[in-house]
Amino acid sequence: MKNIHRIALSTLVLAGLAAVPLTMARASVSTAGSKVLAVTVFAPNSLGNVWARVDLDLQRSGQPACANASRQSFVFRVSNDAGKAWLSELITAKASGLPVWINGTGACPAQEGSPIQPVGLNAYEEITTVQLSAQ
Repeated sequence: MKNIHRIALSTLVLAGLAAVPLTMARASVSTAGSKVLAVTVFAPNSLGNVWARVDLDLQRSGQPACANASRQSFVFRVSNDAGKAWLSELITAKASGLPVWINGTGACPAQEGSPIQPVGLNAYEEITTVQLSAQ
């Protein structure tokens, strides 16, 4: 069952990556064995997009200059299939205490006040992949 779940998640992640622009910015990776402290889902914005922020217990390695709000947090859009899968994985990690690996895009969401995201999320790095680790 775990292998089927990982294949399905990988397919969703790959589909989500097709929509992520490539960037030369410095992407970051969560520290090995990071635990999820909280997952906050924000109300839909004016375009109907739903965003979430995940807070981890350990600082990540590297981060883009725009991600100055926290070295322990990432954001992602929940309004697409990849984001829904990530939300599920992160809630599972929080509930079970399993560690996660999160890779960042090296970029932050559009500028503050943009209709595509809630105010303030432009200070966090966006997610490209989420992986639940076995203990």
